[in-house]
Amino acid sequence: MNLEKTAVSAVVCTRNRGDSIVATVESILANTHPNFELLIVDQSTNNITKTALLPFLSLPHVHYLHSNTIGAGHSRQLGLLEAKGDIVAYTDDDCTVPSEWLSTLANIFEVDTSVGVVYGTVLPAPHNESEGTVPHNTYTRSRTIRSLSKYSKSIGMGANMAVRRHMCLSVGGIDQNLGPGSRFFSGEDHDMAIRVLINGWAVHETADTFVIHDGFRSFADFRKLTRRDWYAIGAVHAKYFKCKYWSILTLVFFNTVIRGFWQPVSLLWNGNRPQGFKRFLFYWEGFSAGIRSEVDCQKHLFLSNENAHSLSQDRREMP
Repeated sequence: MNLEKTAVSAVVCTRNRGDSIVATVESILANTHPNFELLIVDQSTNNITKTALLPFLSLPHVHYLHSNTIGAGHSRQLGLLEAKGDIVAYTDDDCTVPSEWLSTLANIFEVDTSVGVVYGTVLPAPHNESEGTVPHNTYTRSRTIRSLSKYSKSIGMGANMAVRRHMCLSVGGIDQNLGPGSRFFSGEDHDMAIRVLINGWAVHETADTFVIHDGFRSFADFRKLTRRDWYAIGAVHAKYFKCKYWSILTLVFFNTVIRGFWQPVSLLWNGNRPQGFKRFLFYWEGFSAGIRSEVDCQKHLFLSNENAHSLSQDRREMP
């Protein structure tokens, strides 16, 4: 291994995925980066996933951690705290990555020391488009963003996200009330971009690498996913509004007026069936819930009875 290269920790968070996580792990271990580790944070309620992973757990750069916590925010934070790498790269347990994934992400941080978080393309795995869809996000060009106003049209996905570890810890880590399985169901990836920007770091969107997401949803399930995500986005924005970061109003305006109202109206204007009006309602449901919630405005984290103790512990571990 070339130890002069930036050390990278790949983190996969999983819950009751069973042996389907094996494809994710194999693709990460096939990466060409000269100095990386793989951390698997398992919140499963049974031993099926761990049993499937046993052939990999004897490898010196593979580390397994079982946790009784629930929610992606908790597991991503655990991965962040346990990581040894300067860069922490996240993907999901239903994704596979190309062999240059870690090297491409690490190089972005090495070239620009102001970058705090990187989001990459998430491609859908092959699926029957007549029966449903796969959540995805494609970047056609790479760019670096340094203000909230420039980020208003972007929402990166945690399935292909990397952070500079010391930066992420210094701004509060991962909000444990966000993410699938948590109080606000989603949004931990969007929240990280906002926190990076208001703390003077940059967000980079890269078209140079990707992951493949094998997360098929029927159309009915995708509508539920839409409600979950828009509710979470509203809650995230409310957190910063409550802490008097008035620049968040740019994102509030774009997501409610443009994406939540004008885009559905424009479909009708062009003679198409309007779709998406409910996003407006979901957003404001989440915004209202966020306003009613306690927030630590120093670290920009939601507070709740269940995570107040863990937050104090995380602070003691932060550099």
